[in-house]
Amino acid sequence: MGYYYYTAYFKKMHYKIVEFDHVEVKFTKGDEVGYEYNSKTQLLKYRNEQDSLITQKVELPKEAIKEIHQKMWDNMFFDMPDQMIGGDVATTPRFFIEMCYQKKCKSITWDEKANEKPQYMERVRELKQFIESKIEENETKN
Repeated sequence: MGYYYYTAYFKKMHYKIVEFDHVEVKFTKGDEVGYEYNSKTQLLKYRNEQDSLITQKVELPKEAIKEIHQKMWDNMFFDMPDQMIGGDVATTPRFFIEMCYQKKCKSITWDEKANEKPQYMERVRELKQFIESKIEENETKN
């Protein structure tokens, strides 16, 4: 009986900051990328007002990574379902967050039309905004 109780806890054990590899954030609409950042490659891609894809290098310092990791724990990111999707792929903007560690990755894909898990939607929006703010802070430093 105790085994089943602790199974979910043990699955999350490998999400340790010392084993962090990279974080990836994306915003897409259909096949078009609107925003993408990967901390491993340190590349930020986004569309400007003229709809041109801009690429630049943005390095997240270890302190920012630690803050993102802590925010993920605070917002229960590792307990959220992998997908929260309610709209059509071609017309509904999709968001993606992935946090990778040495042993495994946790990712979430969602859109604003998802209704099945409303208790998670506000948390995942807050997390997305937090990560984007950390990227923007360091974008201005480079």
